[in-house]
Amino acid sequence: MAVIRKNKGNSILEFRKDYTILNVSTTDFDYFYGKIIRIQAKKYRDFNLVSEFDQFINPGESINPYITQNTGITNEMVQDMPLIHTIAPEFLNYIKDDIIVGHNINFDINFLYDSFIDSNINISNDFIDTLRLSRIIVRDLSNHKLNTLVDYFNINDSFNRTFSTEYRNKIYLELYKTNIRENSINNYLQAKKKKQCSKSTDFSLIRSKLNNEDIDDSNLFFGKHVCITGKLIYSTKAELYQALANLGAKIQNNVTKDTDYLILGDLNYQHQIYGTKSIKHLKGEKMIREVSNLEILTEVSTRELINS
Repeated sequence: MAVIRKNKGNSILEFRKDYTILNVSTTDFDYFYGKIIRIQAKKYRDFNLVSEFDQFINPGESINPYITQNTGITNEMVQDMPLIHTIAPEFLNYIKDDIIVGHNINFDINFLYDSFIDSNINISNDFIDTLRLSRIIVRDLSNHKLNTLVDYFNINDSFNRTFSTEYRNKIYLELYKTNIRENSINNYLQAKKKKQCSKSTDFSLIRSKLNNEDIDDSNLFFGKHVCITGKLIYSTKAELYQALANLGAKIQNNVTKDTDYLILGDLNYQHQIYGTKSIKHLKGEKMIREVSNLEILTEVSTRELINS
């Protein structure tokens, strides 16, 4: 059954000068199968770097070649490293109550939350997602992936883009400067407030339909192709599809080359039925390996993003 992260912090839509940049590397794309193999964090005060945390972690299982190719992390690099439960207290002592900043940071925090919970430790820090910020501040891009933003802001290409905390911080700073010039966040919040006052939306009403002008086109799912695989826990597929459609998503029955998001249902149930991952799940991971734009989300993460 999916984890209910009741003590998880909140996603905040603002900028802070004191924060910790976070990046987590894992053995898989989803929380059920994946294990953490590296935690990187950099602490900033008044936008200046003051300290770093970088720890490789033994996942207790082999790292597949695809992950090694993408992260540069090999089995030899982690075989003598500590297990995640021994690192958890040290890492939480490092970040303390800092605001966590990252790109698609829900992924990183959810992995940490689920990995720490076996040690009866919660990570409850509030967080700032540069993916969410970028969709509001630089709205004219075809997508808001890390590489796209690095190119858009013409950031010096001297690090591994995908796994560099340095890139994440530079994107955060560029978004901060752009927001100061254009007042994007405040304008977005004011427009959202007006829409909420004029018309409230109840996503539990399956038949609920929104006019185009009532859809917030800065949300993560607007204009994106979405497919669900597996049995859902907290709603029916029709209900979740309707909630996504209300955000402007394009609903699909099957994974195709156009799919942007594949949403996973109960992974335990999926494992019992298929003995492994579903056909849609396996196809989605194959497309990711082939440099597709597809991203995989859990049902819980999708709900969090819908309500953010």
